[in-house]
Amino acid sequence: MYNLFSGNVIPSSKILRLKDNFFKITFPDSIAHEEKTLKYFQAYTKRLAAQIAQFQEPVWKNSFHSFLIDLIKQGKSRLDQELMYFRELEDEISFSRALFNPQSIYQSKIDELFKSDLKTENTNEFVLEIMDFCDDFVPEDELDSDEQTCCILILVRAIFNRFYERCEKLFAPKYDSDYQKIEDLKQIPVLLFTIPTELVQLPITGSISSYFRSDPFFLAAAQFLSQTIFQSNPIDSLYYIHKCLIGIQKGALIRRLGGVDAKLEDVRSLLCFDDLFSLLFGILMASDIPDIYFVADFISRYAPKNSLSPAFEYATANIEALIEHVRRVDLAELKEKAK
Repeated sequence: MYNLFSGNVIPSSKILRLKDNFFKITFPDSIAHEEKTLKYFQAYTKRLAAQIAQFQEPVWKNSFHSFLIDLIKQGKSRLDQELMYFRELEDEISFSRALFNPQSIYQSKIDELFKSDLKTENTNEFVLEIMDFCDDFVPEDELDSDEQTCCILILVRAIFNRFYERCEKLFAPKYDSDYQKIEDLKQIPVLLFTIPTELVQLPITGSISSYFRSDPFFLAAAQFLSQTIFQSNPIDSLYYIHKCLIGIQKGALIRRLGGVDAKLEDVRSLLCFDDLFSLLFGILMASDIPDIYFVADFISRYAPKNSLSPAFEYATANIEALIEHVRRVDLAELKEKAK
């Protein structure tokens, strides 16, 4: 540049002015690529806007209250009065979006619940805070007792889904030191266990795991038990434990009657606790659940025990007793007898 303006390179009769873009370093190929990308994104934005325009705005955006009342009534129509429970509704996904979208007034209030120290052994305070929030949230003046129950269940599910999202490490199975013990127990011959085999009515051979998996009714019960670990809240986990216990009762009744039509008193009769518990142990051996200890601990720590139905309280007691029983089983002695 110095040489350009020095000496007699430029005639004295000429005036030199640099173009405005002289100092701009340009790469034609790069510009063409960027221009192509920009045009692509412009077209993509238009297509996306057209697709979004086809969707209806969610009901909760204009009237959250109306949406909530309708959702509660859906739950009430499916409410099991014995359990005070219903399976998750499709619209509960929209309910979670309503609670946790950036404009929601509830997002920060619920997230505030997760700031306490949840790693301590005592989580009672955390659960009480959740239930207090639910009580404040429920429009009691407009709902009967069943509808209030439905509202709380819907809200508890949404809160625990958020809890899973915000504190996922607390949901990671710890794999108890007794985990391998269960896997070893599954291979022990069924003959070595105290099992009411007359309620299974299969040849008493093979491992305890294969024995119970060979019966379609008890296999179905085991599959219910396996579902417990896939639930993000303790109430849904308890539902599947309850279904497992009902499946055991059903299987035992059918096998006991041996094809004879059941009378009303047969249907109403229940297994004694010892028989039910022995079969539940066998169901655990037949299940694919990777960590029953985590499920039991999750329920123990986070279930709202003062708000559970009697059936779910019974399910809680059974899973706690099952874990304690597994811990006490003498695996070494069983292995020695199996030789």
